[in-house]
Amino acid sequence: MLQRLLFLAFLSFAGFASGVKAQVPPDAMSLFRNWLETQGALAMRLTQVDFTEEVIRVVDNPFGTHEMVVETAVSGSLRPDRWERTPLRVVVNGNLLPPDSWNNAERRWRTTSRADVNRLLEMVALPLRILHAMRPAGPTQADEIDGVLLWRFEVIPADTSPIERITLWMDRRTGHLRQSRAIIRAGQVETPVLINITYERVQGLDVPRVRTIEATVQRKRRMRLYTTLLTTEATYRNYRFVFRR
Repeated sequence: MLQRLLFLAFLSFAGFASGVKAQVPPDAMSLFRNWLETQGALAMRLTQVDFTEEVIRVVDNPFGTHEMVVETAVSGSLRPDRWERTPLRVVVNGNLLPPDSWNNAERRWRTTSRADVNRLLEMVALPLRILHAMRPAGPTQADEIDGVLLWRFEVIPADTSPIERITLWMDRRTGHLRQSRAIIRAGQVETPVLINITYERVQGLDVPRVRTIEATVQRKRRMRLYTTLLTTEATYRNYRFVFRR
C-alpha cells in the first residue's frame, strides 16, 4: 500500500513538473506591450534621474592598444531629454588625469572611433527611449540564463532605423527585463555595432546595469588597410529617482 501511494505521489509530482517545464510561451506582442505600458506609466512620473556611470573604452589595432576610463555623475530628466555629466575620474592608458581634462580626452578619442559609436555612447541607455519605436517579430521562445527562466523574443523597428533588431530576455516569473542585445548598422558601414545590456529593477523601473558595445572600423595608412577593434564597457550604479506625486 505504501509503495502504491509513493508511486502515485511520484506520478503527480512528475506531471506537475512536466506542466511547469512545458509552460506555454505568451504572445510576444502582449508581453512586450504590457511591459511598455507598465514601465511607461512609471517613467511618466519621473522628474529627476541621477546615477553614476563608469565607461571603459579600448581601441585595439596593429599599432597598439589604448584605453580610457571615465567616471561621471549623470543627472537629468526624460522629459525633456536633457542630461548633464560631471567628470569624477579620468584615466588614459593607466595615467590618472585631472577631471577637467575630460573634454580634451573625449575629443582625442573621437578621432580614433566611429561617429555612430560616439552617438551611442552619448545616449543615456534607458530602454524605453528606444523600445517605444519597435514591434515584435516572431514568436516567444523559452530560455534560461544563469539559472533564471526567461522569455526571449525579437523586436524590429516600426520605421526606418539603423537598428536592425533587438533581442529581449524577460523574467518569466516577475516580467522584469533582464537582458537585451541590439544589432545596429549605420550609414554605409558594413560591419554592425553590437550592444549587449543587462538590467536591474530599481524602484519599479528596469534600468541598465552593464552595457557593452563592440564595433570595428577600417582605415588606410601607408597604402595598407587595417582594422581597429573598438570595445566599450559601461557600468551604472547609485540610481536615484524623483517621482511626481
